[in-house]
Amino acid sequence: MKGLKNHNPNKTLRDNRKILRHVHEFLDEGDHRSAMELLGGLLIRLNKTRAATELGITRQSLYNYIDGKRTPDIEVFSKMLKLAGELSEKAELVAA
Repeated sequence: MKGLKNHNPNKTLRDNRKILRHVHEFLDEGDHRSAMELLGGLLIRLNKTRAATELGITRQSLYNYIDGKRTPDIEVFSKMLKLAGELSEKAELVAA
């Protein structure tokens, strides 16, 4: 029996609104690590330089947050949620 493969939420969850719903569910349950993994899966779709600039952090910090090497403080996490929500809205408008 082979080991478990790494899960890439970016490949399996393509509906941005669904991802954000799950992020909020994980936060409600106190599962911050899973929330950050899903949020990272959504943010990975963005231009990293632009996302980092909008978040007020370096690109390396963004990658560290997405990869789980660092945990963002509440201010950066809030900005990530806002940016993910904006991405969701734009995707919804494009799909319509």
